[in-house]
Amino acid sequence: MESFFGHLKDDLEYKTCMTLLELRTKVDDYIAYYNSERYQWALKKMTPDEFEAAEKPVLLKVTRAPQIMNSGVTY
Repeated sequence: MESFFGHLKDDLEYKTCMTLLELRTKVDDYIAYYNSERYQWALKKMTPDEFEAAEKPVLLKVTRAPQIMNSGVTY
């Protein structure tokens, strides 16, 4: 998070904004750019969106509900 805000302050020309709405629009646009277009060395040279998609674990389908017993949860 600290890295994001550092880049935001360096990259975004926020001092030219005349209204809060203009600033919010610029920040929203930068967030979209940062997440979908800006490659990150710390994320294996992928964008945050690409990294999240690549690193999401595959969810396994549970075929039956777990039954709770005194000794714990069993399937």
